[in-house]
Amino acid sequence: MAKITRKDVRDLVDMAAKRSPWQAHEALKLVRMLLNRALDDELVGRNPAIGIPAPSTDRSRVRVLKPWELEAVVEKLPDRWRAFALLGAYASLRWSELVAVKRDDIDLEERTLRIDEKVVEVRGRFEWGEPKTKDSARIVHLPEVAVIPLAEHMLLFPPLRGAVNPRCEGLVFYGERKGPVRRHVFRLVWDRACRAAGLGDIRPEWLRHTGASLAYAASKDMKAVASRLGHTSTRMMDTVYVEVYSEVSRQIADAIDLLVRESTTQAHS
Repeated sequence: MAKITRKDVRDLVDMAAKRSPWQAHEALKLVRMLLNRALDDELVGRNPAIGIPAPSTDRSRVRVLKPWELEAVVEKLPDRWRAFALLGAYASLRWSELVAVKRDDIDLEERTLRIDEKVVEVRGRFEWGEPKTKDSARIVHLPEVAVIPLAEHMLLFPPLRGAVNPRCEGLVFYGERKGPVRRHVFRLVWDRACRAAGLGDIRPEWLRHTGASLAYAASKDMKAVASRLGHTSTRMMDTVYVEVYSEVSRQIADAIDLLVRESTTQAHS
């Protein structure tokens, strides 16, 4: 560790930033922590990570779809992908959670979906694991607009059986090779549907943001929505899903107008 230089740390951060500024930020934080511990144990004479600036983690503006816009895109999707998109939106799932959904996770009568595992694609290979955090393991209650298409989907495309990888048994959504859906495969289909619906460039990950915004607009309960999303706090609601607040803000302004009119009317009556 004593051989680590500031250039080494900068190179590590730059390499991580090519994948994601958030990954670079976390990498720098981890390196600083490890070197601080080494400094405390007198294994190194200084911490070369101190003073190195973290990359900017500003997020690009999220496009939140209106329900009618989502329906317009779904109508242009092939049958195999309609329930996939609706569940991703109305259950506000992460991609890694959506592609890991299995038949045993779904209770159609109770309208619930259990999230207890995820699958990620790393260099073309799928890796299964537990949800992102302990709060990511959860039960999500589903609206009928997601349940009915999901039930129809499982009739048309029965959950996977006889998969080469036992972890894939029961997958509700799967690819031609009997494995989890690959992001780039769905992106091609999704982009065509968006163009056909006249909506331009809409990222598939914005389905989750759309669901979060709808949930907040319906409930006005930030903590409940954060729990539905599998977040440990409401911070992500503040930083990512803030776009919905403009609608809620207008609703508050309208409610104030109503109260003022009612109060004024009573005062003059």
